[in-house]
Amino acid sequence: MGDRAGRRGLQVLVAVLACVPVGTGLLDVLGGVAVLPGPPPSTSPDLESNYRFFATVWCGVGLTLAWTVPRVERAGAVLRAIGGAIFVGGLVRLLAAALHGLPHPIFVTAAAVELAAPPLVVWWQAQVARATRAAPAMPIGGPGRP
Repeated sequence: MGDRAGRRGLQVLVAVLACVPVGTGLLDVLGGVAVLPGPPPSTSPDLESNYRFFATVWCGVGLTLAWTVPRVERAGAVLRAIGGAIFVGGLVRLLAAALHGLPHPIFVTAAAVELAAPPLVVWWQAQVARATRAAPAMPIGGPGRP
């Protein structure tokens, strides 16, 4: 895979992944706990407040991921921080499953993505950053021009 193709592929992956927290975050902000799959949960003002607050933070994670797309080769620290938090969140889902039983299949799938995608994105971003640093500088006039 060429340097440009590697960068473009990473940009596409990060853009697609950014859509998940933006979309689900907005859905959760607007719908509250009622949007959760399965039987309607009992709720309270405290639960709704906290759930919608964290949905807003989740949406912000997605917007931050989207912000990294055009500068993906320079966004290693941001992608590592977000990826680390999401990976730990996946581990916490596993802990919750061990303590309380398996959740709805959508959350099992979410845990799988949360554990697989961050290491892939962090590794891929490091490869793209390394290739970008190693690439020769482009002449001011463009390729083949001084």
